[in-house]
Amino acid sequence: MKRIFIIFILIFFIFSYLYLKPYKIDVEYKGYIYSLDNDFSKKIDIQLKGDVQRYISGEKKFIGYLEIDGFKQEINKDEYKQFKGSSTIIKVNNDGNDIFAGSLFFSNDFKLIAGNLKKINKKYKTKCRFVAPVKSLEKAKKYYKEIIN
Repeated sequence: MKRIFIIFILIFFIFSYLYLKPYKIDVEYKGYIYSLDNDFSKKIDIQLKGDVQRYISGEKKFIGYLEIDGFKQEINKDEYKQFKGSSTIIKVNNDGNDIFAGSLFFSNDFKLIAGNLKKINKKYKTKCRFVAPVKSLEKAKKYYKEIIN
């Protein structure tokens, strides 16, 4: 009986180590950026690169960077908060104060990504959303609603 218990504990620790070990992600997407205020839309390339940390609770946290439309947004442990599912609010610490930088929404398998970044809104002087991978503006708008809900 003691031997079975030791084997069970050993299997548990091996499984925990393998499950909790961060894994690398490097994904490039083709998608769309579009305005909520006007008719602006544009095809874009998005790169997501970094590490994904899994927790026993099933929660995942992404640490790395997002590059979109010429902007690179670092996503570090202390600069964002994780919420339900795989949505992330990016925060940048500025002299001890948190400043909203944007929102990201990932599918659990990182095959879909959507969100908004303040830097992009400022560049185009409108409220923008991005979605990938999509091949049309109509799909981008449809997927954005699906991902955030």
